[in-house]
Amino acid sequence: MSLNTGRNTPGFAKDTVYRFMKMLQINWIRFTTLLASRIIRDAIVSLDSEDRVNVFIIDDSMFERNRSKKVELLAKAYDHANH
Repeated sequence: MSLNTGRNTPGFAKDTVYRFMKMLQINWIRFTTLLASRIIRDAIVSLDSEDRVNVFIIDDSMFERNRSKKVELLAKAYDHANH
């Protein structure tokens, strides 16, 4: 998406990314697992501490999905404001 908008453009071309994704030598399951574990270790774990205050958030906003038929936990609800 950043390539389309022109902001935060990387130092390589779009074709480089597509060639990288098509490489059969890359173990994609291992790559995505390592990437996810690094994101969890570096970004998410540091947000948790003993002195953090626990909260309970209730959000009753409607999320509209007009074209989806088979979505997990999706239910039809009548929106009285929009009819």
